[in-house]
Amino acid sequence: MRRPRPAKLRLDHELRDEVQAKLDLEWSPEQIAARLRTLSVI
Repeated sequence: MRRPRPAKLRLDHELRDEVQAKLDLEWSPEQIAARLRTLSVI
C-alpha cells in the first residue's frame, strides 16, 4: 500500500498564501487552479 503524499499547500507556504489571497478575493477554486496552471505552479 502506498503512503499518501503530503499536500502541496501544506508544504509550500508561498503557494498557500497565493491561494488564500485569491479565495479572499472570492475567486472560485476552478479560477485559482486555472491561474496556477498558466503560471506552471501546479
